[in-house]
Amino acid sequence: MFVAAAFPQLAFFGVALVSMAVVIAAIRGRLRLATSAGLVVLVVSAGLGIVLTAGRPAPSTTVPSASSSAGQLRILSWNTNQQDVSTEQLGALIETEQANVVALPEYFTAVADGTLAGLAQEHDMQIIGTDSSSATLLISKHLGTYSLADQETTPAWAGFVATSDNPRAPALLVAHLQRPSLVDSSIWQSHVDWARQQCADRRNIVAVGDFNATLANLGGDQLGPCQDAASALGLESTGTWPSALPASLGAPIDHTFFGPGWEPVAFAVLDSQATRGSDHRPIVTVLNPNSS
Repeated sequence: MFVAAAFPQLAFFGVALVSMAVVIAAIRGRLRLATSAGLVVLVVSAGLGIVLTAGRPAPSTTVPSASSSAGQLRILSWNTNQQDVSTEQLGALIETEQANVVALPEYFTAVADGTLAGLAQEHDMQIIGTDSSSATLLISKHLGTYSLADQETTPAWAGFVATSDNPRAPALLVAHLQRPSLVDSSIWQSHVDWARQQCADRRNIVAVGDFNATLANLGGDQLGPCQDAASALGLESTGTWPSALPASLGAPIDHTFFGPGWEPVAFAVLDSQATRGSDHRPIVTVLNPNSS
């Protein structure tokens, strides 16, 4: 059930494989059985194709330039599979998207402290992370000085939360939730429960990263009281993984969730980066402080 909900597009490919088997059977002389099965498969394939593509708008691939809104967050999140994306590529994207928060769900901080030190200095950013997570955050110093929040209740390898000495700046949760297997999703579920609880405990929070799950897996477009940015903007889900597939067929497993202290301005999956090394597409989210 988890895989079906997470990757409904894969059902289409499963049907396609069965269709190929039917064709092979026909070639080998099992024509009557192949014909009957083939008709069923073709009908199901057509139906799935319609379901998967009907009404789907073109994915959002750009966000507006930075505005003068005080406290605006421009968040770039990219599972770079460690160093599959070069420092130069990452720096160029930070510049283009004018990001002041960069979430790297799969980039060890011990490595980032060396490889990304120059990049962080160039953009006046702080590098923060923990040894019990594969993730790293780069945060503009204009948002204050960030430090790790209490790690005692954080499951190993789920991610971490960082908080700022600036009370107006949000707590930032970067997630790299463990991928569920076909037979066991208990660790993934404990990671989701942790992220959901962090959203419940903090009004001023933004949770971003690789959740290894679609919104269907998460039970909707909420993570506790936090809202999914793409859904809040009325955008159709666009596949972020795997980048080898067209975005319309991929699984949207990278998300940004925002607490009630924030409101979304823009969200985009950067399809232009699909061939730039990582098996994930990056996402960019723009949030403004909620004035209400």
